[in-house]
Amino acid sequence: MTIKPCPCGKTPAEIAVYDLNQGGKWAAAVPDCCGEWMIEFRTNYLNAESDECKQLALDAWNDAPRNPALKAEMYDYIRTLNPRQFTDLWTRNVSGEGAFDELLLKMMGKK
Repeated sequence: MTIKPCPCGKTPAEIAVYDLNQGGKWAAAVPDCCGEWMIEFRTNYLNAESDECKQLALDAWNDAPRNPALKAEMYDYIRTLNPRQFTDLWTRNVSGEGAFDELLLKMMGKK
């Protein structure tokens, strides 16, 4: 499977998987191009070095939205949240209810 371009403008040669030290539940898909971007994804408790987990990382990377206008709108929306709203959103994300961006888009009424 091919790797989609990074928001930095380069196309990574590979996507590394880094465990986020949350009991094996979450990891980060990190491209080798710039060191600025990453995508968090559920590992389903797979070993971060397994082929299955690497495929989940690649899928998460390739499925991430790449619409700059939408990302700017999402950023502006996050800035309007009060601490309680943001904490609720973050808690829903880390408890496994969904990816942060997907939950945010639902909160914005975009999904």
